[in-house]
Amino acid sequence: PSLVDASNAPSFFDPDSAVVYPDALTEAEGDAVIACVESRTRRRRYEKGHWDAVITGYREIELPTSDDDEPTFVGPVDDATADVVTKIRSLIELRHFGPDGVRDRGGRTKGNEEDGCDVALRWLPCHAIDLKEGGELNAHVDSVRYSGAVVAGMSLLSGAVMRLRPAPESEIAGGDDDDDDGDGAEEGDRRTTVSHQAASDGSGGGGEENSEEGDRFVDLLLPPLSLYVLSGDARYRCTHELLPSGTTFRRRAAAGGEEEEMTVERGRRVSVIFRDAR
Repeated sequence: PSLVDASNAPSFFDPDSAVVYPDALTEAEGDAVIACVESRTRRRRYEKGHWDAVITGYREIELPTSDDDEPTFVGPVDDATADVVTKIRSLIELRHFGPDGVRDRGGRTKGNEEDGCDVALRWLPCHAIDLKEGGELNAHVDSVRYSGAVVAGMSLLSGAVMRLRPAPESEIAGGDDDDDDGDGAEEGDRRTTVSHQAASDGSGGGGEENSEEGDRFVDLLLPPLSLYVLSGDARYRCTHELLPSGTTFRRRAAAGGEEEEMTVERGRRVSVIFRDAR
């Protein structure tokens, strides 16, 4: 059964730009990552809100590995968590990068340059977001100031429904505000690369959507232990958000099967975010 409901997708949407992989990691691997996150956030309180008004009721921490090139403020994660990060990065690289893979907003392919890719693939350090029950992640487009062609996330503890909506022109990633090379940016912005561009309910923020597209959306079901990957249209031209607990997801069965409606309850949720470097 499909974990992506594109039955009400905007006309420009490429179905290959939003993918969900169920059971991307084992329960033991998920437990190892949760233990690592909890050990690093134990003394942190849940934040009421972020400076960009996108997220509330959350804690956030870096999960760097010893293989990461980018500078970080904390030491590398334990071996078990590092192995999970390596496994997921390898999956994303295999399925989404390479000479025939996704392209960044400059039209470049990423991967091994010896295989014919335009530029080498580099990863930003992962970070984990611990969203408490009742916390919110509102509609936004991730900045391209530091991150590249893919935004991906592992889902742990609780499932959720992620909704993609057409972004207002002012919020589409790649605007002039994101062309800054970042030399004057706060180190914290560089660390988290969560310089979200708020789009509140997906309809505002200083830009106009095509009136025929404004009510269209794509829903992604994110079960625990799954991995979602956003690229292309889903990454650059759509906002993404988490819907509240109790949301109904329409799950389409295999060809010829009946559609199933399911209610998704969302409790405390931990997501580990993967981004390639710009």
